[in-house]
Parts: sequence; C-alpha cells; structure tokens
Amino acid sequence: MISYLFFGLVGYLLLLLAIAVMGEREQSWLRRIAQGPWVYTLSLAVYCTSWTFFGIVGSATRAGTLYLAIYWGPMLGMLFGTVLLNRIFAIKRAYHITSIADFISTRYYRSSTIAAMVTIFTSIGVAPYIALQLKAISNSFKVLNDNSHDGVVFWAVEEFSALFLIVFTILFGLRRLDISEHHPGVILAMAFEGLIKLLAFIALGLFISYGLFDGLGDLFGQAESARQSGELLHGFNNSVPVSTWLCYLFLSMNAFFFLPRQFQVMVVENTDPEHVRTAQWALPTYLFLIILFVIPVTLGALLLGLPSESADSFVLLLPQQYASPWLTFFVYVGGFSASMGMVVMSTIAISVMMSNHLILPIIEKLPSLSRLRRHLLPLRWWLALCVLAICLIVLSATVSFLLAWGCYRLRRCCSLLPQRLAV
Repeated sequence: MISYLFFGLVGYLLLLLAIAVMGEREQSWLRRIAQGPWVYTLSLAVYCTSWTFFGIVGSATRAGTLYLAIYWGPMLGMLFGTVLLNRIFAIKRAYHITSIADFISTRYYRSSTIAAMVTIFTSIGVAPYIALQLKAISNSFKVLNDNSHDGVVFWAVEEFSALFLIVFTILFGLRRLDISEHHPGVILAMAFEGLIKLLAFIALGLFISYGLFDGLGDLFGQAESARQSGELLHGFNNSVPVSTWLCYLFLSMNAFFFLPRQFQVMVVENTDPEHVRTAQWALPTYLFLIILFVIPVTLGALLLGLPSESADSFVLLLPQQYASPWLTFFVYVGGFSASMGMVVMSTIAISVMMSNHLILPIIEKLPSLSRLRRHLLPLRWWLALCVLAICLIVLSATVSFLLAWGCYRLRRCCSLLPQRLAV
C-alpha cells in the first residue's frame, strides 16, 4: 500500500506540473481556459485547506454544527459583497495593487511603514498556519502508513512533498518579475486542485451514505436511535452559543477576503473583474457541496465504531478500512491538494510582500546594496525558501515543546504517585 501511495502521489504531482506548464504557454488552450471565470472561481477554493478536508469532520464531532459558520461567512460575503468587491477592484486598478500590504497602505497615502508592518504581522501570523498544512501532509501519510515498516519510502514521501512545494512555488509562482503579479500556471493548478478535493470529498460521502449504509435515511435513522439511547454523538449534540456562532461567521467572512492567499487569488490574480459575477454564485455552490456530506461522514464514522479521539482522521480511516485502495488514494490526494494550495499561494503572497516592502526599501536606503536590485528575482526565491524553512522550524519547535511538556507532566505525575498511594 505504501509504495502504491508514493508512486501514485508522484504521478499526481507530475500531472500538476504539466498543467502549470501548459497554463504558462501563451498559445496553449489551457492558457485560454485559465483566463476564464470558472478557473478563477475554482482557484478561490484555496480557502478550503486541510482543515476543511480533515479537520471539519473532527470539528463536527466535537462541536456539532459550529463548522457551518466558517463556510456561511464566505457564502454570504460573496453573495452580498458586490459593492465591496467593486471598490477593491477599483483601488487595484488605480494603485496597481500587488498584495494585501499594498492595499492597506493605500488607505494611508501609500505609507511604506504601514506596508512593512502589515508584511511583518502577516508573515508572523501565516507561518504557523503553513506549518499546520505541512503537518497535515505528514499526519495523513502516517495514518495510512500505520501498519507499514517501510521507513525509506515513508521518509521519501515527506521529503519529496516538501521539496516539490518549494520547486513548484519558485518555478511557477516566482519565475519572473511582473508588475501585475499574474501567475496563470499556478492559478490553473490551484483550480484543478480545487476540483480534485471537491470530488474526493463527495466520493467519500457517497460511499459512506450508499455503500456502508442504505442511504441517508438509514444513516440518520441509526443516528437518531443512538442519540435517544444516549450512546455516542455526545460532542456532536453540543449546543453553541449564538455569540460564538456570530463571531465565527464574522471572522470567516473577513478571512475569506483579506487573508494574504485569498487576496492574492481573488484580487491580484484576477484578470477580468467580470469573473466575479460567476464566482458570486458558483463559489457558494462549491462550498455548499464540499460541506454537504460532513454530517453523514461524521455520523457514519461514529456509528461504525471509530473512536472520537481520531475524528480528524475519519476521512482517511473510513476508506482505508472499508473501501478499495483507489478511494483511499483519491481521498489522500484530495487532502494533499487542500494543503498544497494553501502553502503555495501563501508562500507566493508573503514572498512578494517581503521583497517589495522589506527588502526593496532597505536596498534604496543603503547605497552599498544598490547592486542587489539586479538580483531581486533570486532574492524572492530565497525568501520563499526561507518562509517554508521557518515554517518547518516552527513545526519542529511546536512538536518539541509538546513533547517536553508531556515528559514534564509525566515526571510530575510519577513523582506525586507515591504520595497519593500513601494517602
């Protein structure tokens, strides 16, 4: 299974490379598709990260329907945000906006200090988020590798995935200096990934609803019986305060418009503001479809006896235990796509902001560094590499801290155990 998964992943990544290459060619038919409204709409689905693909089921298991607020926010924002979007696109055209830092600084007379502060704060905030996506790639592979002892292949998958993300970002996201910061190859690949993760989650939901159960009626009937008998579904039935629900709704709406990767895809990469008209109804439909089977997947996993402690892995454990390897691989690729899209677009956005608002101002103020202006593109490559390296360091530091804290608590409990036994 492990070798099958590795070579399948390699094939998928090569397919993404081919799609990105074709999207960059001027005369390619895929280039023309990449400039259309449907690719633009699917690329906005980079909002759906590995948390959507894996963690949303865990959230439903622990907190019931609270997860809905995270998707209703973007839905409502797109449906009723016409005035806001038109205003943002007007500012983009007037000031040649290339990042969220540019956008905010325009409200303060193009202040370079404000732009630098936004760049620093967003970089600090996004780094742990990117680290979580890299962790999700690693954890999802570990779930499927639980009974395997092929350590060489296991190492190769993790290292190969990280290397591919770096190479893909540099080759197609930072391959040239462009005042418009358009990357048609990357956007086409992100749209393809958005389609893959949607189809993978729907395929899993259909398999559980109509393969492991006799339809949604049977599934919900068994869930109602379990609820009335007091078995299972404790976290799923948790009620959430209205204030908490509204806070999630407001935060998710703002995150969808103003996270660095979302602003990069929605505003910077947009080639025609008219594409937003399609996205305003198509993207809410996409989000509705991707959360359509969250409750069936959650209930199905609990009814089939999977422990609620592993809720974040239900999406992988169910096809692994009850389906064919093909569906397992398809779901794994969907989760990998969700993580990869976020990492690539966030790295591009942060690298552009760092070079434009941190590196360039320093070069302009220090005459001795003026020669570096000719090497701005390689500097962006190094910045992208540094961003991912810092995220890996953050991930390693977090894991080390948790391990140290766990060891401390264990030693503390062991030291107090004789006293408690004596009492």
